[in-house]
Amino acid sequence: MRERGGERHWSVFAATGAAIIAVCCGFARYAYGLFEPTFREVFSLSGAGLGLLGGLATTGYALGLLLGPGVSGRSPRGTVLASGALAAGGVATVAVAQRVPVLAVGAVLAASSAGLASTGVAQLISRRVAGAGHRSAQTWANTGTSLGLVLSALTP
Repeated sequence: MRERGGERHWSVFAATGAAIIAVCCGFARYAYGLFEPTFREVFSLSGAGLGLLGGLATTGYALGLLLGPGVSGRSPRGTVLASGALAAGGVATVAVAQRVPVLAVGAVLAASSAGLASTGVAQLISRRVAGAGHRSAQTWANTGTSLGLVLSALTP
């Protein structure tokens, strides 16, 4: 949708932001908990092992958040694209993992995508949406986490 003057309407950025946040936060970061019973069984993990994996994933998220402002300051669009690639790569790594270290690497990569996505989407909207639409675009983009969680709950 385009407004007069060829500018995209804020809803385009809101929908795109919500979609990438749904993938990165809902599927790649938070869905880990839905699969813990499977991980426990397949990898013979204890509660402590599951907690360690969750902690490593949270560390990946924190690293994404720390790197995000610098990276998205240079290229918000590139940051959003990179976050999607990290989410896909991390989830794929988890899916094919046959050993715990590979599972851990996948979980860290997947969770780091959420940190990058948050800052990338915020920066992209900040740069491309002016006026009253800015708040609306940011608000709607952040609903992606909930959307992703709802959809990821259907996958186990």
